[in-house]
Amino acid sequence: MFAGRLKTYLTINTAFFLFFGMLMIDLVIIRLDQRALVKSEISKGFILIAAFESGLQQSAIQQDDFFNIKTRSLFRNILKQSGFTSAFFSNLKNLKNYSFGECGINREKLILLTQKARLTEKKITSFYGSAWNVFWKKKRYLVISSPLIIDQNKTASVSIVLDLIKIYSQARHTQQTILIYLLINTAILTFISVRRISHVTVKPLKRLLNDAEHFRENGDLFLIHEKESNEFSRLSSSLNSMLQRISNDKKKLERSLKSLEKTNQKLKAAQKELVKAEKLASVGRLSAGIAHEIGNPLSIIIGYLELLKQQEINDNEKNDFLRRTEDEINRINTIIRQLLDFSRTSKENVKNISVHELINEISEVFDIQPLLSDITIKLCLSAEKDTLAADPDQLRQVFMNLVINAADSIASSPEKIKGKIYITTENIEQTLSGSAAPVKMLKIMFTDNGPGIPEADIENIFDPFYTTKEPGKGTGLGLYVCFMIVDKMGGNIKVKSNKQNNTTISITLPVS
Repeated sequence: MFAGRLKTYLTINTAFFLFFGMLMIDLVIIRLDQRALVKSEISKGFILIAAFESGLQQSAIQQDDFFNIKTRSLFRNILKQSGFTSAFFSNLKNLKNYSFGECGINREKLILLTQKARLTEKKITSFYGSAWNVFWKKKRYLVISSPLIIDQNKTASVSIVLDLIKIYSQARHTQQTILIYLLINTAILTFISVRRISHVTVKPLKRLLNDAEHFRENGDLFLIHEKESNEFSRLSSSLNSMLQRISNDKKKLERSLKSLEKTNQKLKAAQKELVKAEKLASVGRLSAGIAHEIGNPLSIIIGYLELLKQQEINDNEKNDFLRRTEDEINRINTIIRQLLDFSRTSKENVKNISVHELINEISEVFDIQPLLSDITIKLCLSAEKDTLAADPDQLRQVFMNLVINAADSIASSPEKIKGKIYITTENIEQTLSGSAAPVKMLKIMFTDNGPGIPEADIENIFDPFYTTKEPGKGTGLGLYVCFMIVDKMGGNIKVKSNKQNNTTISITLPVS
C-alpha cells in the first residue's frame, strides 16, 4: 500500500512538472514567434511604404497631380496583395487626404499619426485595439506611419494598417497542435520517468519495508541490494549493523532493566524506612514530654491508692477516690492512645479526610507538651472546603514535623519572646500541569514568630540531611520527608522567611 501511494505521488508530480515545464517553454516560443512575425510584418510595411513612395515619385514626374486615378488604382492592388487592410495618405500640396480599404481604427487617430510622421520626418509604429491571442489579449491593429519624399517641393505622408487577428488565429491553430504533442510527450516521459524512478527507489523501499515488517528477533538479517552499491544498499547495510547491535545488546538491556527494577524496589523500601525513621524521631521527642505528663497522674493515683488502704475512710470518700483515680487513668490512656496513633506503622490508606479535624487533633496533642509550654498555637481555619484524598497518617506526620520545627525555631531565638504559631487555611484556584481549567486547592500555612531562616539556606532546606540546627538536635530529614509526602499527594510545599520577623511554610493540596 505504501509503495502504491508513493508511485501515485511520483506519477502525479512528475506529470505536473513535465507538463508545466514544457508549457512554459511553449509560451516562450509562442511569444518569440509572434514577435518575429510582427517584426516581419513591420519590415513588409516599410517595403510597402517604399513602393508607395517610388510610385508617387514616378507619377509626379509625369504630371502635376501625383494622386491621380491610375496611382490610386495601383496602390489599391499593392495594398490588397500585401495583406494590409487599409492605407491613409495626406497630400501637403493640395491639403487633401486619400484612404484605401476598410480600417477598424478611428479616422482622426490616423490623421494625427500621419501628420505626426510628416512633421517629425520619422517612421512611427503604433498598436491599437485588443483581440484574444492564445491565452491572453493583445493589440489587434498595427499602424505604420511614415513621411513620403516625392521631391523638394512635393511632400506627403502615409499610414498603413494591418489587422493582426490573422496572426493570432494562426498562433491558436498552431498552439492546438502543440498542446496535443505536449500531452502525448508528457504521458510518454512520465511513464518512462516513473518506471525508472520506481525501479531505483520504490521497489527497494518496498522490499526494505516488507523485510522490516517481517523481521523477527531471531530471524536472519536482510539486505536490499547485494550486488549493487548505492544509497539503498548502504542504508540496508546500516540497518543490518543496527539490528545486529540491538540483538547483541538485548541481554545487557534485560539485565539492566532487572537491576533497575530491583534498585527501584530498594529505593521505595528505603523511602518508607526513611519516613518511618523520621516519624519515630518525632515520636521520641513527643515521648519525652509525655513521660513527664504521665508521671503526674501516676503520682496522684498512687496517693489515692494509699488513701484507700486506710480503714477509717467512709464509703463516700472511697467512691470519690476511686472516681478520681479512674479520671487520672483515663487521662493517661488518652495520652498513650494519641502517641500510639501517631507512631503506628500502617499501610498507605488513602481516603477522604477533613484537614480541619486533623489540625484540631494535633493541636490537642501539643497542648500537653512541655516543648510548647510557652508557645501559643492559634488556628484560623477559614477554608470552606477542607476535604482531601490522602493518607491521614502521612498528613499527620507532615503537620507534626512542621509544628515541631516552628517550636524549635522559636526556642532558638536569642531573645526571650512569647512564641506564637499560626495555622491558617484557605481555598485557592490553581492551574496544574495537564489541566486546562483552574483546580480548587487547599492552602495550609504554618507561621511562627521565630528568628527566621537565612536567605542562603532557604533553597536547601528541603534537601535530605540538610539542617540549620546544632549537631545532635536535628537529622535534616524532617522537611525532606514533608516534601516527599506532599509531592506524592500531587501538591507542593514552599517556604517564605524574613530573618527579622517570621517564617511561613505553605502547603497546597488538591481538594477532593
